[in-house]
Amino acid sequence: MRNQIKNLLIPPKCALCSKLLDFEINKPFHDVVCPQCSSAVERAKLEFCHDCNVEMIDCRCVPEPMKKAGCEDFVKLFAYDKETDSAVNRMIFRLKKQNLKNLNYYASKQLYNRLVLRLEQDGISACGLIFTYMPRRYSSVCLHGHDQAKKLAFVLSNMFGGDFRSTIARRGKSSEQKELSAEERQENVKGLFRLKKDTNLKGQSVILVDDVVTTGSSMAECIKLLKGAGTEHIICVALAVTEKI
Repeated sequence: MRNQIKNLLIPPKCALCSKLLDFEINKPFHDVVCPQCSSAVERAKLEFCHDCNVEMIDCRCVPEPMKKAGCEDFVKLFAYDKETDSAVNRMIFRLKKQNLKNLNYYASKQLYNRLVLRLEQDGISACGLIFTYMPRRYSSVCLHGHDQAKKLAFVLSNMFGGDFRSTIARRGKSSEQKELSAEERQENVKGLFRLKKDTNLKGQSVILVDDVVTTGSSMAECIKLLKGAGTEHIICVALAVTEKI
């Protein structure tokens, strides 16, 4: 009843395009995005990877730095081009800029559905998984008030009934990765991350979460740290990758 009154006073809007959503007063309301945006998101999953020519949700391409570091599999849903105005880009933008609980859940559910299948295909048990994340720059957390990868990892851990852990921290300052070339990114992240004190992952299966992966240099550095803590399996998960990985 409380939610129904709230919907009357503040009509629900699509989390991606802000259009008013249809709802019935006497029925529970659970929609987060409008039908048009939902369809656009589903179509984006079926776009072909430019490297392997397989649909994005089935693509098994892994950026070379991540592969060398020990990433066993890389689950991603979309190709990302920040210059394009699309439902996917709006989702990622709002996840970065706004701490929207319903959108965090929606994005996490998209990842959950694919990760369940991929774990089964890889022969990795979904029981007892540990979920961790790529920590956001401190300045960005201060500016926007949250860490989007941390939110995604936390919600995913709840969906799986897994263990959420903050295992990795950043050291000091670094240049913005998005402004650098692939070679500069690899150099920029050296020594940027550290494993938090008393982190023990011996024999564990770890899901490392981020929102967007570009060259994979940052994620590769964190994979090395997790491997050093005794991790047996590392599966990397991201909503999107830049067009070419």
